[in-house]
This record gives sequence, C-alpha cells and structure tokens, in this order.
Amino acid sequence: MLTPELEQLIQFALEDGELTDKEMTVLMRKAQESGVSPDELELILNGKLHEMKKKKAMESASKPTSKHGEVRKCPGCGAMVSTFSIKCPECGFEFNNVEAVKSANALFEKLQALEMEKARELAAHEETKNRQLQALSDRHNGGGALKQFANVLSAERQNEERDDLVRTLENGARQIERKYLDAKINLIKVYTVPNTKGDLLELLSMASSSAYDNDGMIGPEEEAWLQKTDQIYQKLVICAAGDKETLSQATNMIVSLIKRLPKSYRNFTRIPKDLRDKVNVELKAQKAEKNAEFWDNVWSIFKGWRGILLGIAVVAFLVGFFLDYFFVWLISAVVVIISLKLVWKAIKEAKEDLLY
Repeated sequence: MLTPELEQLIQFALEDGELTDKEMTVLMRKAQESGVSPDELELILNGKLHEMKKKKAMESASKPTSKHGEVRKCPGCGAMVSTFSIKCPECGFEFNNVEAVKSANALFEKLQALEMEKARELAAHEETKNRQLQALSDRHNGGGALKQFANVLSAERQNEERDDLVRTLENGARQIERKYLDAKINLIKVYTVPNTKGDLLELLSMASSSAYDNDGMIGPEEEAWLQKTDQIYQKLVICAAGDKETLSQATNMIVSLIKRLPKSYRNFTRIPKDLRDKVNVELKAQKAEKNAEFWDNVWSIFKGWRGILLGIAVVAFLVGFFLDYFFVWLISAVVVIISLKLVWKAIKEAKEDLLY
C-alpha cells in the first residue's frame, strides 16, 4: 500500500504527463524506503499514465469541431436526424463522440478531485502524526540523568502511551479514508444520468468497468457503481428503443460485467426479453467452459505429485493389508489420509479460483 508521501510524489511527477529518469529514480528510492516493491510501483505508474492519456483523449474528443457541433442535420448528406441518433439513418454517417464522454469526463474529473483532496489531507495527517510522535519521544528522552533513569523504569508506561497515540492517529487516518469514500459514493449515486445515447454509452462503459475488480467481494463503492450501471442501462433501454445496434452494445457491456460478478449480484439489472436469451446462452457457455477448466485442473492434480503420492500410498495400503504387513498397512493408511487431504484441498482451491 502506498504511503501518502509516495502518492504525493507520484502526483507531482506525473503532473506534466511524462516521467523522466530522474523522477523515476526518486520514486524508486522513496518506494524502497516505504516498503513498496519496484514492480508494484511500476505497475501503479503505468496505470496512472494510462488514465492520464485516456483523460486527455476524452477531453480532446469532447471539444466540438466545426464539423461536429450540436447535431441537428447529418453533415454527410444533410438529412435531419433525431437528437438521440449516433448514426444517420439515410447515409450511415456515424456521429462519433458528438458531445459524448461529456458526462463521463465530468464525473471522472470530480472523482479525481476527491482523490487529490484525500491524498493532501492524508499527507497533512501523516505530517501531524510524525510531529506528535517526535514530540512524545523528545518528552520521554529529555531531562537529566535522574529523569532518564526514571524513564527506563517507566518504559512500559511510555510504550503504552505511544501505542495509544499511534492508535488515535491511525483511527484519524481511517476516518479520513471513510469520509472520502462516503463522498465518492454519494457523488456516484446522485450524479445526473445524461439523455444522449453516445453519452450514455460512454458513462455505462465507465460505470460497468468500475463496478467490480474481480476480488470476489463487493464493497460499498462497487455497490454504488452497480446501482449507477443499472440506472444508466435502463435509461439506454428507453432512449435506444428501436436502435438495435446501440442496445446491443450496451447489453454486451452488461453481459461482460455479469460474467465477472459473484452469483448473488448477477441479477442487479433487468435485461429486455428479446436480449435475455442471448445473455442466458453466453452465461451457459461460460459455465460449461468453467466446468471443463475445473475438471482439467482436477485431472492435473491427480497427475501431479499429490495424485502420485496418493496412488503409491493406496498400493502400499493394499499390499500391507493382503500380505498382513501390519506396519506397512498402518503407515500407508496414514499417508493415504494425508494425501487425500492434500488432494481435496487442491481441488477446493481450483474450484474457488473459478468462482469469479
């Protein structure tokens, strides 16, 4: 987990959208001091650079051009089109990103602003924590020889005092985290859903990708994103009525999310009847694929060292039983039980890996 100081340094280094060798060296050194592995830091930096590039692309795409202003007529053939249209029904001209990504970009910026505020507040809290701990240490270690001798005698009390201060400060950090989590959840829930199909599709893509991170758990923020995904999709169903292509794109996003969700959350939204059969077919295909993968893993377990150990133990058990070799029978019976437990544990782990 990144410390607030390291997060602040990363933010400063990436403000210009680039990462120099000198900046990378400073970040690597700070990461090592904070106990963060170089590989983890590099992964985080790559992710943040990707987000910044995506944000810039969204900003450039949202700027209207002379060709793509407020769409009232098709610039390809001049035919009048509906406000909701993303493709001209006469010539097939696609109105790519016409005022699209506007809502998604605005929501992204607001969420990023909250993250920045949280990072600053946590950094200030960390500085306060260090000052208070240093002041406590100075108070305990200060004074003359007599006081230092008394300090040695009261070391246990001093440790308790320090632990109490650390707990109080850590609780303050958790309260900051919770405050900004609640702010993000509230922002997601109350954020106004747009009316244009292009904007809705872009916002749906953002919400569905944020609704679950494949860790097997649905947290408060993920639940908020699921609710927002449902709200956006249901509005798209209304706005895109008769537009099979747009509705198909939206449904594909929903299906992709459903496939990753734990079973108890898979009915988070209502899919139109004419598209439900397609969804069920894809989910059944996914289930069959997972079952096939599970049995492949089981077979691999039995072919591996656990299965070989179990096979040898069973043979030894049978030989000891029929030839009346008591010690061979007893020892092999113990090994059979142990190897069965190992095989069963491996099978359970293989099944859990395929649950999500």
